[in-house]
Formats: sequence, structure tokens, C-alpha cells
Amino acid sequence: MFEHARDHLDLYRALAGSRGGTVALSTIRQILSDLLRDELAANADKTSGDHVPREFVVQYLVGAYMAVLTWWLDGGTKLPPELVDGMFRRLTFDGAITEDH
Repeated sequence: MFEHARDHLDLYRALAGSRGGTVALSTIRQILSDLLRDELAANADKTSGDHVPREFVVQYLVGAYMAVLTWWLDGGTKLPPELVDGMFRRLTFDGAITEDH
């Protein structure tokens, strides 16, 4: 997804701040939310005893992803998409890091 977004940086810049950009980002958020809901539902029986409502998880992860995506795009995609994806996955699966980079 980060590679795809980088490949369409000019489109993002043209839409950023416009009504079209708001609609596009909202649509992306909805698609990602739907995909994640489906994935979580498919793996519902594999969860631990700690219950966090599914919609909480969806909003948390998609919100974090969209924040990172827009931060990265607004910054001109200076970091390689593979690195951004790896950092996002690391924080998602391993938790927040304490070192300042």
C-alpha cells in the first residue's frame, strides 16, 4: 500500500486539502476498515482471553495507518516505502518503541 501511495504522490498532492482529498482519504479509510473487519472476523477464534472489541481494534489500527500514511505523503515520501511499512508493522505487532530515532 505504501508503494502504491508513493506511485500516486502527485495525485495526493493535487487532492490534499481539497474536498476531493477528504473524500478520497475517507474512502480509503472505509475500505481498509472493511478489509480489517473481515480479517479479524476470520481469525476471531484464534484470539487470546483478553477481549478488546473488534471495532476498537479496527479504529485503532486504521487510524494509526492513515496517520502514518498522510504524514509520510505530506513529507514527500523521503523514506522508502519498505522501511515505512516495516516500522508500521513493528509497532503494530511488537508495540511502541522507546528509543528516539
